Amino acid sequence: MRVGIVANVEDPEAGYVGERLETLGATFLRRWRGEPESLADFEAGVDLLVLLGSDWSVYDASRARPIAAERDLVRRATTAGCPTLGICFGGQLIASMLGLVVEPAPRGEIGWYALDSGVPELFGSGPWFQYHLDRWVDAPGNPAIARSPRASQAIVERRTLGLQFHPEVTADVIDRWVGAGSADLARVGADRDAIVADTERQIDRSRTECHALVDAFLEQVASAPLTTTLVE
Repeated sequence: MRVGIVANVEDPEAGYVGERLETLGATFLRRWRGEPESLADFEAGVDLLVLLGSDWSVYDASRARPIAAERDLVRRATTAGCPTLGICFGGQLIASMLGLVVEPAPRGEIGWYALDSGVPELFGSGPWFQYHLDRWVDAPGNPAIARSPRASQAIVERRTLGLQFHPEVTADVIDRWVGAGSADLARVGADRDAIVADTERQIDRSRTECHALVDAFLEQVASAPLTTTLVE
């Protein structure tokens, strides 16, 4: 299984998602979203795409060219039936590709949040780690299949699944993000010490549920007939 990963150079870790895919025999090809020319026809040479998170915003005009290139990649992959998993920024990019509005959230989420989902076999019991200040807005015909109190958390189209939360994160990545994100934490009213304590309690379960999510994605979404949808 050839897995194409799109990421920012400064945040390249596929974490527990990559760990599970490697256990299942994956080899990885990496592209940096800051190099949009490298995304041309990327979907044609892989069996699965994973779009990792970013501190970018989908609506950032100063990065319009690389964002458009990645959106075009997702559109080609979705049309061709190349399974695609987008995480946080990657999920917002998928929503944008589907025509949904992505905007600053009235109040973002940083920390561990439970989800309300009609597809528990995909998302387990949670909670899942969140770090986002933007959100997408649901629209008729593109319902979210999971939500938290503040944002839509998952959307599916053909063999493409967009997630707002971060199933992949390890404790080290969380520690790095919250350590560098004091302004973001203050903006959403989150406490670093509380997040660190919650991470110690949640991370082992989250790793197990991330592996299960990857398995369910491969079984239910990545292999779904292109004429059907996961949720009617």
